[in-house]
Amino acid sequence: KKEAEEKAAAEKAAAEAKAKKEAEEKAKREAEDSCRIEGKEGSRGEIKAAAEAKAKKEAEEKAAAELKAKQEAEAAAEAKAKKEAEEKAAAEAKAKKEAEEKARKEAEEARLKKEAEEKAAREAAELKAKQEAEAKAKKEAEEKAAAELKAKQEAEEKAKREAEEKAKKEAEEKARKEAEEARLKKEAEEKAKREAEEKAAAEAKAKREAEEKAAAELKAKQEAEEKAKREAEEKARKEAEEKAAAEAKAKKEAEEKAAAEAKAKKEAEEKAAAEKAAAEAKAKKEAEEKAKREAEEKAAAEAKAKKEAEEKAAAELKAKQEAEEKARKEAEEVRLKKEAEEKAAREAAELKAKKEAE
Repeated sequence: KKEAEEKAAAEKAAAEAKAKKEAEEKAKREAEDSCRIEGKEGSRGEIKAAAEAKAKKEAEEKAAAELKAKQEAEAAAEAKAKKEAEEKAAAEAKAKKEAEEKARKEAEEARLKKEAEEKAAREAAELKAKQEAEAKAKKEAEEKAAAELKAKQEAEEKAKREAEEKAKKEAEEKARKEAEEARLKKEAEEKAKREAEEKAAAEAKAKREAEEKAAAELKAKQEAEEKAKREAEEKARKEAEEKAAAEAKAKKEAEEKAAAEAKAKKEAEEKAAAEKAAAEAKAKKEAEEKAKREAEEKAAAEAKAKKEAEEKAAAELKAKQEAEEKARKEAEEVRLKKEAEEKAAREAAELKAKKEAE
């Protein structure tokens, strides 16, 4: 490039010298002709000297005019280059300000997100503590009820043994005397037995139907939860894809903008020195590397946040399933307890009926 510029400058200087010489010769001839036409007196040498002086003066005036025009053109070019440099600097300052504003907004969003996650963690801890307290109170109540039931059963058994002994004694005394009463007693016992069997069958049927209904409700609930989980995962995947597409589009636009700026910069650098071109190229490379690092760091941070969100969702689902399993076990324990109480009540009723029949 430097050799071509030197060659062009040499050719331009040669052409200007040649043109200047031709102009001087032409002016000289015209001056001589003019002197001859005007009929000036004097020798040929004087006429030639006068013509040369006139031609020299005209050549100097022409050279002065060309120099002035050249200086004005150079000043206009410098003013234009200065204006373009100022506009470029203003654009770069605006882009820097927008980038800083974007970084501030992203930092604010990250802070708000972190506060929301901490709040959710606190609420989850409070809910867990509340559930544990309720479970403890429930367990204590069940233990108390079990102790009361045991004491009641022991008292009933004692009363039953005493009643049986008394009934046995009375039966032995009355058996010898009243055969008719024995027949009536047998009929009453058979009737009570049939009624008890019918009642037990009805209770067993109702129990089976209730268990089948509870199993169907639990299955429907689990299927709804699985469906909600799949929909949430699909939504999260779709949002991640849309976000990645938007980021790719923004990256492409940034690259196109950088390419346009590089082209404009190259056109401006063609008029500047080689050292300035090298320095600007180096600065541009460092800026691109910095932007690339920032983009990679941002992508890594987003991937980490996504992974943490997925792990949190999985932990919440696991805790929910464990709570449901615990509730199911507690319901089963309550059911067994209720069946034991119903069985004890039936036995007490049968004993009472037997005593009344006797």
